[in-house]
Amino acid sequence: MEKLLEKVETILIYVLVVFVPLAILPVFPDFFLTPKLVGLTFIVGLLLLIKLVKTFNRGSLSFTVGSFDFPLLILAGAYVASGILNSSNRMEAFFLPGTGTIMVSSILVYFFVNQLSDEIKRRIGFLLYIDGILVSLVSLLVAAGAFSAMSNLPAIFKLADFNTLGGSLAVLVFLVTIIPFGIDMMRSEKDLLYRALQGVSLSLVVFAIVISVLNITPGKPASPKLPSLNTSWVVMIDSLKADPLLGVGAGNYLTAFNQYRPFTYNSTDLWRVRFQTARNFYMTVATEAGLIGLSTLFILGYLIVKEVSKYSNKEMKLVGWTKNNRAHLSSLIILVIWLAIFPGNIVFVFLLTILLSLNSESVKINLGALGASLNSGSKSGNFAAKLPVIVVTLPVLIALCVFSFYGVKSVRAEYFFKKSMDSLAKDDGGGAYNFLVKAISESPYIDRYHTAYAQLNLALANSVASSKKEMSDEERATVTQLIQQAIREGKAGVTLNQQRAVNWETLARIYQAVMPLAEGADQFAVDSFRQAIALDPLNPDLRIALGGIFFSVKDYESASRIFELAVAAKPDYANAHYNFGFTLKELGKTEAALAEIKATLSLIEDKSSKDYELVTQVIKELEEKKKTEQVKTEQGESLSLPQQQGNNTITPPLELPSDAKPPATEPQTTDSVPSPTPLP
Repeated sequence: MEKLLEKVETILIYVLVVFVPLAILPVFPDFFLTPKLVGLTFIVGLLLLIKLVKTFNRGSLSFTVGSFDFPLLILAGAYVASGILNSSNRMEAFFLPGTGTIMVSSILVYFFVNQLSDEIKRRIGFLLYIDGILVSLVSLLVAAGAFSAMSNLPAIFKLADFNTLGGSLAVLVFLVTIIPFGIDMMRSEKDLLYRALQGVSLSLVVFAIVISVLNITPGKPASPKLPSLNTSWVVMIDSLKADPLLGVGAGNYLTAFNQYRPFTYNSTDLWRVRFQTARNFYMTVATEAGLIGLSTLFILGYLIVKEVSKYSNKEMKLVGWTKNNRAHLSSLIILVIWLAIFPGNIVFVFLLTILLSLNSESVKINLGALGASLNSGSKSGNFAAKLPVIVVTLPVLIALCVFSFYGVKSVRAEYFFKKSMDSLAKDDGGGAYNFLVKAISESPYIDRYHTAYAQLNLALANSVASSKKEMSDEERATVTQLIQQAIREGKAGVTLNQQRAVNWETLARIYQAVMPLAEGADQFAVDSFRQAIALDPLNPDLRIALGGIFFSVKDYESASRIFELAVAAKPDYANAHYNFGFTLKELGKTEAALAEIKATLSLIEDKSSKDYELVTQVIKELEEKKKTEQVKTEQGESLSLPQQQGNNTITPPLELPSDAKPPATEPQTTDSVPSPTPLP
């Protein structure tokens, strides 16, 4: 029994090493991350179960400790604690996208591999190189256009930069990291035929590396878009100020980025992009897991340097250091350097823990029998003998069962969510609606399901309301129900994650969209937009949307102050100047309005565009108005003035229920808002 379990355990680890870098499955919205995470957690769960069975059968606990155990244990604990205490949505922290689970599961893999023999570790290194060869083959086939010619393949396989690792940059990092294994195997092989085959495989890897380098050069479609070091540094420092020990929480980097990114970020070409990771892996860990997580990285770095420096050539011979050891350590050093330059992902976190286990010096520890042997032979005596084992294993087993239960429901929900997206792409509103209901039923604690459901209800309500000039009582009841469902689901998304600006924005735009249909929606929209701005203070589009509400009800003073803040948030944003200028015109401030419209003109790069012609004409009209104070304005093509929210009205207007108002929140600080004047 014991030997069988050990064989199964070894096979599962082999499967895991091959599975994580290669797995993709287009039945989930994220075909790259979700199958890898599902496979990783499933196999880790099986390995934990095998360990529990072995411990129960033996009645004793034995394990191997390694060089990197302490910092990895602390890192896992930091991610669990930050996910529970600081993450605004614990389900997302531990299930999907599951940043906390990725870290904890990968660290558990380190401990599992650390229990294995040196021979099995050598085979794991070989399997990593096999992964590299397969990844290289996929990259070369994509470059040759082989997948594009296969009509039966899913669309994702025909993407120009398709691979199993998530991008050309990831392929480059992975292949350069594992190439020492290939070099070492080729140099150590004595058979000429096998050596030639290894040389061919190594050539494939090198070609794939060259293709990846070409793909990520600036200007190419696959060129990575990364935040600057300065932006990541500011986000990290401000996050540590908010919670020095545990950071913003596992999987919560996006929230930190929205709140703390510097003002200079809005002057970059990527100002609309919201990053979910820092420029490098270590800054992401520090932001999400605080100083505790960061300190473990320093300890790991120290131990790795110590591992490198303590071996002189003489010492290598004394301890039996082989070429395999050198390949393992070389790959670890390469990956550590890569992660200081680029972001991490599930594959790199997994690869890091595998390489740490391959380089770990291990010592076996046996804690002895967990229960005393009783000779009474009675059932009560046998139970008493097993009681210490039960006390040790039962909590782990319960935690594993609970996690598995919610994990299965999360995977099913993600599957239904993908089906809903596919139905929507086929204009099957009914199918999209039903699959979204199933997704929410399976996992009601994921905010993005609720926000998607809210937007779908709103779209259906708009479709019904715009289909006829006069609606029947039944249609009116349907529209009312759909609007109430949209508001309810929007509020549910906000309640599940009150720190996510996009949830408040979604709720605000729902209120804004129903302003022509329902009384009281305008104030709810204003409140929700203000909360979104508090969580994303440098987003000028949010301020333009909020100002548009005031503009639509002819509160030009309030609108002008908010548009002025939009200009302050991004001074080179033409649409902010455009809206500010027209609001000033409505206030009769012709000279100030003319200055803003001229600023708009200076920011339009395409001198032959209709926008340029429009603004030029508006400037002429404003200059004429300075003389006559009479002018009529026109609306542009992409430069857009605030407008009334649609022409669909219901007579009499719908009355929103008393519980339709936005959820109550804690006061938000606005220290980082670039505010020349306060909000009205």
